[in-house]
Amino acid sequence: EPFEVVIEVDERPLESNEAGGDIAWDDEGRSIIRVVEAREYRIVELDEFGEHELKLRSNSPNFAIFAFTFGINTQGA
Repeated sequence: EPFEVVIEVDERPLESNEAGGDIAWDDEGRSIIRVVEAREYRIVELDEFGEHELKLRSNSPNFAIFAFTFGINTQGA
């Protein structure tokens, strides 16, 4: 059953220039992903390297994280 996951970086919703391709925004301005199938979701794409806190939360009993993938784009945007 589909559900939503709220995504925050540094205690705030993602801005459009930080959001991965699977991010949407709800009526309250929260950055979310709508999980409709088991697959990799593109969540965050930050322009600069730095230390950040990423939070993912959902009230669905089906919410689980199995892997994180990190990368660096050394070629530019």
